[in-house]
Amino acid sequence: MKPTGMFRTAGLVLTLLVPQTIVAQEAEVDWPQRFIQSFKERSPITDFPVGMEWSTAYGYQAQLVDLLKPELGRVVGYKAALTGAGQRKGFNVTEPVWGVLLEKTLTSEGTPISSDFGVAPFIEGDFIMRVGSADINDARDRMAVLAALDAVVPFIELVDLPVRSSTGPNMAGLIAGNTGARKGLLGQPVILEANEDWMRRLSQVEVSLYEDDQLVSRGTTVDLYNHPVEAVIWLRDALAKQGIALKAGDLLSLGTVAGGMKKMKPGTNLRADYKGLVEGEIISVSGRIE
Repeated sequence: MKPTGMFRTAGLVLTLLVPQTIVAQEAEVDWPQRFIQSFKERSPITDFPVGMEWSTAYGYQAQLVDLLKPELGRVVGYKAALTGAGQRKGFNVTEPVWGVLLEKTLTSEGTPISSDFGVAPFIEGDFIMRVGSADINDARDRMAVLAALDAVVPFIELVDLPVRSSTGPNMAGLIAGNTGARKGLLGQPVILEANEDWMRRLSQVEVSLYEDDQLVSRGTTVDLYNHPVEAVIWLRDALAKQGIALKAGDLLSLGTVAGGMKKMKPGTNLRADYKGLVEGEIISVSGRIE
């Protein structure tokens, strides 16, 4: 029997109402405020929608960053997360994601860090490159991009991952929570030059993360999207799609080289060593958990 006009209309109404109901339910939750509450109370978020569109999650991230600015200051850079192939495989994604770095989340090495700084803290030996010129926005090859960068900054990132999911990685939650950007310790900048020696050197830096002089993790910068400059290009292009242009002084955190430390025991000394960045030297950045 052919459906009558009434049944066809009812079917259309149901089709329209279901997705609208889902959207309405999601809209009832002020996720940026939930993240703020989570940070203040040190409580995990367990109900963030796993299937949320990334574009929606980035919208929540922008709102969260705006809410954090009065306390944590202006935007001083950006971070790429999941630049390692193994990390993306573990999250079942094919490309990295990005977040925003705020001024007061970054401190000079040696600054004590509270042991309860986050909901689900994670310590990483990371790699920052600093923008030297806005020419980076128009650079069309790796050497031109390198010429628009002026320094490498050793960096221990203290990530906070408040979203918990019983069904596996929650990428939308990672994005909406600003990819875990919470705190970080900055070492002294190492000035670089745009030449083949530096291009080779940048992909061969060995980073070792230590807890009280005991090795926790070690990795090599080739894991950063196959080369740190390639990670810079990915991050620049991802930001450009959102209408964001890089400027001189921006700090670009390019992902985890050595990570895996979850303990936040007071009195712990942290150190990340960078071997191969400067010939014949080991460059370090350090801090202490209080």
